[in-house]
Amino acid sequence: MMSVVQTTTAPVAVRQAQALLSAWIVGDAHRIEEEFERTSHLSVCSGNGLEEEQVELVKTLASHMKCQLNLGADQSLDARLERCVNLLQHLVTRRV
Repeated sequence: MMSVVQTTTAPVAVRQAQALLSAWIVGDAHRIEEEFERTSHLSVCSGNGLEEEQVELVKTLASHMKCQLNLGADQSLDARLERCVNLLQHLVTRRV
């Protein structure tokens, strides 16, 4: 039996969420900063309302993560960062 491979391209928001998560998991501070910067300039040209909402979600989550990291490592901040990471993971995995 031959398997079929689906070749659809993930929306820009999902790809950027994956890039943010990848940098986060590795723990590369420079790469995380690059992804924060890239995310801040993210936009959608498709006119697709859902995709526009996803882009805004990723931008907001990245912005919150960056602010929390700039404030320092405090237990209450860790919970906020964890929620942001969980939401990014949800966005990435719900497409599968």
